Amino acid sequence: MSICFIAMIALQPVTAQTDMQAVIDHYKKLKNISYTIVRHRDPTDPKEVSADRIYWNDRRHFQIDFVPWGASITLTTPSLLCDDEIVDTLTEVGITHTDKLDPGPDHIGPWELRGGYLLCWLMGGKTWDQLTKPDDTYQVSYAYGPRSKWHDFDAKEILISRKAGGVTAEQQSVFIDITAHTMLGSEDVEGGQTMWTEIRDVHETEH
Repeated sequence: MSICFIAMIALQPVTAQTDMQAVIDHYKKLKNISYTIVRHRDPTDPKEVSADRIYWNDRRHFQIDFVPWGASITLTTPSLLCDDEIVDTLTEVGITHTDKLDPGPDHIGPWELRGGYLLCWLMGGKTWDQLTKPDDTYQVSYAYGPRSKWHDFDAKEILISRKAGGVTAEQQSVFIDITAHTMLGSEDVEGGQTMWTEIRDVHETEH
């Protein structure tokens, strides 16, 4: 690789979109990862919190286990076990349901909702693409948001917007660590109510 080519790469501007892609690329280089995802549906109501512990490795295996969190300790949710393209639902009585990783063009598997964007990046899920890929109706834009702290973390806020005819139809804030190129969480507003998801207790191994 020539010195000039290396210099050209180094001079490429860092944008909100390239920052976001660097985070995704970081996770795709991992051999395995475990993390807890905590979903806050209503910050004013501790009962509206749910959590899962996710274990993933690069053999396309993952396991999602319900984690008691706050006032959600009385709830029970089945575990999900994936071996490549097959996802089993596991309860106290054993495997109760088996489905494909991709349940079809008009459906999203429950593993995507429970594993969040991070697991979608690792397993090729649909929810991230639905937000970030433009189509005949929507255009997608990336921009830095105004916040430099998020729940006591130093962070970059990346705003991802889907627009139709110049009007914003959907907007998501993704918060990333300012130095480690890792995801701290995401946030959006529905019906005037802020809902957010945080990534905690991360353990990862690179190749």
